[in-house]
This record gives sequence, C-alpha cells and structure tokens, in this order.
Amino acid sequence: MEDSEKSKEQLINELFDLRKKITELENVKINHKQIEKKLAKSEELYRTLFENMPGAYYRTDKDGNLIMINPAGAKLFGYSSPEDILGKNISQHLYFAPEERKSILKN
Repeated sequence: MEDSEKSKEQLINELFDLRKKITELENVKINHKQIEKKLAKSEELYRTLFENMPGAYYRTDKDGNLIMINPAGAKLFGYSSPEDILGKNISQHLYFAPEERKSILKN
C-alpha cells in the first residue's frame, strides 16, 4: 500500500512504532555508554594494580615469549622497564640456573 493510500490511523500507528524504536535505540545507546564507562574504570583499576603490585607478574605466549610483565617483574629480572624485556623468551633469557632452564624447556 502506498503512503497516499494509507489511512490517517495507519500513519499515526507507524509514527508511534518509529518513535518507540527510536526510544529503544536511545536507551541502548545510553546503556552502551554506561557499560563503556564501567569498562574504562575497570581497566584503570586493573592497570593500577598491575603496574603497582610489589611482586612479579608476567604472561607468555605458547612459545614462552614474554607478552606482558609488570614493572616490578622487569626490575626483578634486571631490566629498567617492561618494554626492555617484552618479546624475550623466558626459557632462554630469564632462567639462568641450568636445572631451571631444562625443566622449562621440557614443558
């Protein structure tokens, strides 16, 4: 049915449905922004904890290459910053006791 053939009531109903959908989309947008703010706050808290924890914390990829290390961990391994150590293979560069290196390489 063409617009010119629609009744006034049909057009009002369509307009009502469109306004309802717009309101739903606005609510989704508001909810999305609230979630983004919570996520940003969570990331900030995590980052603060990670960067300031006194112990060493690191993660490696499946090959043992460092992909993440906190500043305390970098310092513990003798580096001035995490950037100086990232990408190094933990079994080749960080375990200097031969018995430790052998056990790491077996896994």
